[in-house]
Amino acid sequence: MLGSDGMEHLEYDLIITNTFSAPVTLTTIDVVAPDGRRLLRLEGDALARNTQTVFFNNGPPISQIPASGAVATGIDLVVPPSAVPARISHQIAYELPPDAPGLTLIDSTRLTGTSWWWTRVRRS
Repeated sequence: MLGSDGMEHLEYDLIITNTFSAPVTLTTIDVVAPDGRRLLRLEGDALARNTQTVFFNNGPPISQIPASGAVATGIDLVVPPSAVPARISHQIAYELPPDAPGLTLIDSTRLTGTSWWWTRVRRS
């Protein structure tokens, strides 16, 4: 949506579920354009500040997802109107504890999510 700042804003919650039997620590979330360009990176304090456990509105910020838990990360993607991509995807990097069960079966701690279409909402 075109904001009063003249920029296009796409605000949404990215729901991330931990399917492991150990806690997962989120390290980065990148919002990526179809050409591979990074449009937004959340990491460190900014990532924790925008992430909370699902079902606990206004809960404390967190960066670690409990075993079999889920979090919602608030994304506020802001781009110039001339640079709005047709779709976006996400790359999520995480860490597992060194003693996590089945750790040797995991070949990567980086996930690429499916693409989302960007639909402009017109104001009346």
